[in-house]
Amino acid sequence: MKVLTIGNSFSEVMTALLPPVAKSAGVEIEVEDLTIGGCTMERHWGNIVREAEEPGYHFFEEGTYKAKLASKAWDFVTIH
Repeated sequence: MKVLTIGNSFSEVMTALLPPVAKSAGVEIEVEDLTIGGCTMERHWGNIVREAEEPGYHFFEEGTYKAKLASKAWDFVTIH
């Protein structure tokens, strides 16, 4: 199972805790995140808009939100 989280520190907690919980239930899970501590959804959306308006801009080192969403066939995308 592949899960992508977009959010803040609440997402970071889930990213840390979900894999061992899933493993204890016999489920293999891959969790990746686009998180910014204390970040609001308004700020995430502002980053997404800026990425669309300014080619070459990306907030995260690993690339844009769009690229991350397209990088895998995610089973779940959570937004906190």
